[in-house]
Amino acid sequence: MKPVGIASAPHNAGCERAALPDCVCRCHGAGHQIDLLRRAATCDSRENLEELQRDLERVYGGFHTGPRDVATPTRRGRRLPSAQIAEEMSLDIRGGATWYETLILDEALHAAMIDVARSSVAAGPEARRLRGAFIDAMTSEAVAIISIDQVPVGKAAPHVWCSIISEIAHAQSSDDQDDEADAARFSWICYPRQSRASIPVALAGVRDAGLDHVRRVLESFAERSEVETTALVHLTGMATCANLWRHPSVVKECVIPFASSAAAWPPHETSVVATRLAIDALGRRWNRKQHW
Repeated sequence: MKPVGIASAPHNAGCERAALPDCVCRCHGAGHQIDLLRRAATCDSRENLEELQRDLERVYGGFHTGPRDVATPTRRGRRLPSAQIAEEMSLDIRGGATWYETLILDEALHAAMIDVARSSVAAGPEARRLRGAFIDAMTSEAVAIISIDQVPVGKAAPHVWCSIISEIAHAQSSDDQDDEADAARFSWICYPRQSRASIPVALAGVRDAGLDHVRRVLESFAERSEVETTALVHLTGMATCANLWRHPSVVKECVIPFASSAAAWPPHETSVVATRLAIDALGRRWNRKQHW
């Protein structure tokens, strides 16, 4: 029997394909972009890779030649400066900073999806099957655990599931045992130059169940190295985050580790904007406000 408050309606298919940032859905992020995530994890041919890349470009836009390139299509929902403003604006403050910061993270996620899809094409059928099983195990029950019969309100609300994933990702790479006060940092929601952070209110009621669920899934796949669970956890955190620009812990615990462990970053023929140096610079902006 479902706990009181858990949504019983089918998950919103629009959220699963989430073409816009700041998606608002009752799943609180657990099902966000899982269609793209699953396709990347199980991509089995060059033809399917090309089809996925076309769909990724429709969602995230193209890869820009630099931060002042506004001719290349960008992610829908982002504020696009005019060519004249883009040429003259500072990339460190106000609208110029917002444009540059969101561009870095949109392209980082786009590139990570392509990187995983390419590795899936190169993997064997059994590895692809297990990768798909891992993603399904992570997300299907998570939607039931995290979803509630209430539309999220506010910018922080959709970030419940990715807060849980970033906490798991941190635990995978650290022996530190965080107390409850320290654990709160995984749910801070704020853009890099914002002074105050908010947290998703619904997280407290589902955090323990969510953490337990992910730990069980990881344990069940612990002996299957071909699944590359660490990379898939990182990509899950990135993909299910409604807006990476607002969630420093997902950038710190998922984006940076993914980029650091990739065979080449950014992947060949993808972003020249979302470099490791550029992502690290975002961390320093968050750190100035003590949100890193």
